[in-house]
Amino acid sequence: MSRSKEHMFSKNGAREVFISKYAECSDLKAAADAAGYTLRYAKSLLNDSGVCAEIERLKKDTQSKLKEKVLEEWASIAFADMGDYLDFSSDCDGKAIISLKDSSVCSDTRAVCELAQASNGTFKLKLYDKENALLQLSKLLGMYDENKSSDEENTISVELKGDIREWAK
Repeated sequence: MSRSKEHMFSKNGAREVFISKYAECSDLKAAADAAGYTLRYAKSLLNDSGVCAEIERLKKDTQSKLKEKVLEEWASIAFADMGDYLDFSSDCDGKAIISLKDSSVCSDTRAVCELAQASNGTFKLKLYDKENALLQLSKLLGMYDENKSSDEENTISVELKGDIREWAK
């Protein structure tokens, strides 16, 4: 590789480091240090429309990935079920037996809030609040209208055919 190409590669590599670090933390000094730039040169890079466009693109990409992770976390809580973590069976006398599933079967523990075992061998499994997770998820997905009154949210319109007295029996 010729000396000029080597210098160009190194310069572009440092620019990529600067852009990436600045997009990550918006700290000019930290980005300049990471790229090996002086603070003065780093400031001048922020006047370059190409550099600014790349920083904005990376920020949007990062925010999109973060939003996706948040959605995944809320969804794992919202759609978790005790049956994902526990086995339910009975012995020959019909007595209920509840046991933890094997960890190889149940590897997603994001919805588990608490797992404790008492000295007598009994255990407690508590999942995070499913209702809250569903609410947060519906807000993030734009399915929740905060302007609706609570009566509107809980009202379901149903059309009944026939005599209402038949349904009341």
